[in-house]
Amino acid sequence: MTIEFERFGKHAVCSIEHVGGTEPVTMNDGSVVDPLYLYQDDGAPPDRAYLEVSGDYFCEINGQGIYEDKLNMYEAGTHWAELQVIRFNMWTSHPKLGDISIQIDESRAGSRASIRSINADTKFPIWHRARMFLTATASAMPGVILQSRGAPSFLHSDKLTAWPPRDAYYRFDVRVPLERRDHPGDIVATINPGVMRIGLAA
Repeated sequence: MTIEFERFGKHAVCSIEHVGGTEPVTMNDGSVVDPLYLYQDDGAPPDRAYLEVSGDYFCEINGQGIYEDKLNMYEAGTHWAELQVIRFNMWTSHPKLGDISIQIDESRAGSRASIRSINADTKFPIWHRARMFLTATASAMPGVILQSRGAPSFLHSDKLTAWPPRDAYYRFDVRVPLERRDHPGDIVATINPGVMRIGLAA
């Protein structure tokens, strides 16, 4: 049993925005998360710089359906959709690293995204999760390419009641170390597991 593309919308073109201010955000699940910030190196973050981020995020549904049988943590009747991340761009600035541009790393395979309904037999609410390798550049380090170290980074939505998302909180589930591509292991900066806002592009 499958869902027509129109049930979720085949394409999602979204904008990325800072949540505003430096105060923690309370998510729907009750967890309290800092806004997105970045600090130099890989140690304690005494020089945290909250990121006034902007950008865009574009994904496309490749397939979708309803689980007929229980599958791992998902109940029978759960709606699902698999997505291809077409574009992920995020721009910000740091007092020491300068202007920073962060993108999906298309040179490493494994970036993907998915939608799952939270309850069986209902289309909404849903979780949206993206799994991405990232690259970055910083104006203070011309010619240097940074890359997310280790496993892909996970971007996870708060509970969504609409698709594409409309002014919804998203967070990086784990911190994201950015290492020099030409010197792996040399951590230049780290993004904390913080919150940003993603909404329907104008």
